Amino acid sequence: MAAYAAVVGRQLNCPITAGETARNGGFSVYISANEAPVVNDLERMNDFTNFRGIRARLTERDRPLAGIRTQRLLTWWLNNGAPPLRSQFDIVDHAADAPNIFLIRRIRPGWFDYRLAGQEVIRIVGRNSRGEIFSVEDDENRAVFARHLENVAHDRMPWVCDGTTEIHGRVGLIQFESIDCPLVNEDGDVDWIIGSMDVQKRQPADDI
Repeated sequence: MAAYAAVVGRQLNCPITAGETARNGGFSVYISANEAPVVNDLERMNDFTNFRGIRARLTERDRPLAGIRTQRLLTWWLNNGAPPLRSQFDIVDHAADAPNIFLIRRIRPGWFDYRLAGQEVIRIVGRNSRGEIFSVEDDENRAVFARHLENVAHDRMPWVCDGTTEIHGRVGLIQFESIDCPLVNEDGDVDWIIGSMDVQKRQPADDI
């Protein structure tokens, strides 16, 4: 697809940005073709989250998502301005999916405030990040995530991620899918990221 290109490959476990495959922790980093910030310095983050591997890509209108909840959020985004205003989003209207929703404020370029994380998001990620402020100038874990969100803001398009996570109390690695969607203010600037995250199916540990 012309909207993004594979630019680098490594053999690391990557929970935040792009990938070809989760097998053996391999991935390739994707960037958009419109000069979005390049995310090519990913590091191991197993101590920071439950994730053991992830791939990321720009969404495509003719490529449905695997998850019902992630697809519902993408459909809402596409039907409400693409990108919608932040004022158009009301969690009450998404009550059925509220446990899977997260909301992050973009304070300024490169700086973010994690404002909302549903209980299912906390369970999948393995930690509660509500109230945390993080940036591209932070330690490597948070900086990688901040750079990924800057790509979302710069592209003004949703990014979808999928990979594996190790959830407490469940045997083996679990497939998950998430989506990060930009929201704009009255001036048209991206100042919020709304997302949804859900598990898909179990993946045996010896297949990874």
